[in-house]
Amino acid sequence: NWNTNVTTLSGDIGTVGVNTDNTYRIIYNNGLSNSAVLDGITIRDAYNPSSFNGNQGAGVRNDNASPTFRNCIITENYGFSGGGIRTEGGSPTITNCTFVGNTAYYGGAIAGNFGSTNHIVTNCIIWGNTGTNGYNSIWNNQSSSTTINYSVVMEGYPGTGNLNADPLFVSAAGGNLRLQACSPAIDAATNTGAPTSDLDRNARPFNAY
Repeated sequence: NWNTNVTTLSGDIGTVGVNTDNTYRIIYNNGLSNSAVLDGITIRDAYNPSSFNGNQGAGVRNDNASPTFRNCIITENYGFSGGGIRTEGGSPTITNCTFVGNTAYYGGAIAGNFGSTNHIVTNCIIWGNTGTNGYNSIWNNQSSSTTINYSVVMEGYPGTGNLNADPLFVSAAGGNLRLQACSPAIDAATNTGAPTSDLDRNARPFNAY
């Protein structure tokens, strides 16, 4: 039960709290199909300053891979391109995930490269990430694409049901990514593929609005 048994994959393998000695990357996927599923995991604290082609991406890197990510939190990762996830070839499916506090030169949360890349993002919150040279949330490079629906995206993003309103985390700085009762993200997602309860075990959808 990922609500009550939090599992974190952390790159903070050196001096605690010093990110420059952390591991470059948490997860590397090569040649996987969407039958490869990562569910209910927190991915954090990768630090990858490399700008060499083929070595970018911090939290997750996908090469010709289309894995499935569900109910994951991807946070506090630093990469030269693609702080949270970088994909070069493939169509990763990303559902019910939260990206917050990731940093990269381009694409703080998600970065894609090549026309064979398409991230499929649904029911996600992408907020408070930083692209130091632009594209805080999403960077689509060299004809890559990212399809986003029913998600909250800082700066906004085209798609069905997307919002660019502050999701109102209880305390992002303190690591509490639960939503305040007045959050515009509550009941803003699609029911398809969504869990039946939130982090506080409240039934969803609540249909309060």
